[in-house]
Amino acid sequence: MVVAIEALGVETDEYVVVEGPVGPLFVAFGDRGLTRVAPAGTTDLARADFERQYELRLGRRARPAAGPPPGLMAALHNGSPRGLAVDLGGLSAFGRAVLMVTAEIPFGQVRPYAWVAEQVGRPGAVRAAGSALARNPLPVVIPCHRVVRSDGRVGDYALGAECKRALLQREGVELDGGAVRAPARP
Repeated sequence: MVVAIEALGVETDEYVVVEGPVGPLFVAFGDRGLTRVAPAGTTDLARADFERQYELRLGRRARPAAGPPPGLMAALHNGSPRGLAVDLGGLSAFGRAVLMVTAEIPFGQVRPYAWVAEQVGRPGAVRAAGSALARNPLPVVIPCHRVVRSDGRVGDYALGAECKRALLQREGVELDGGAVRAPARP
């Protein structure tokens, strides 16, 4: 829920610290939906840093919530935002399109960056699609970890390549070294 701090004229969103599929996560949300997912530290300093970075990036404060919004835990563990509102404000139309296509990749499957670019109608924009995925404000919920290189290598991930491999393995994707054993072809 967004609350206006009248004296300062600053909106305030809320956040929770929850156990995600590969470790604790900060998850922030406002009245328009989920706004941010980030790795969580357990110290007060980590919370203060998250709050400071959140305000710098979104122009709104984030304060601890009493509990997570309904459906959040399922979304984190299924890697799908279905049933949850997401706030992708501040992203370009192309970035939003890339993330919405990525949100449709089924659990346990992967797609190459080129497929994502094709799905949004810009087949020549493979690097731009990768850049949009790197700016995903909701990793894990919008499963950008399911997008891999055309050669099957896992590639980079906003939460780290090791986290990407762990998420894929958790979903049953077989990895051979740094590559998907048999990349799914749509």
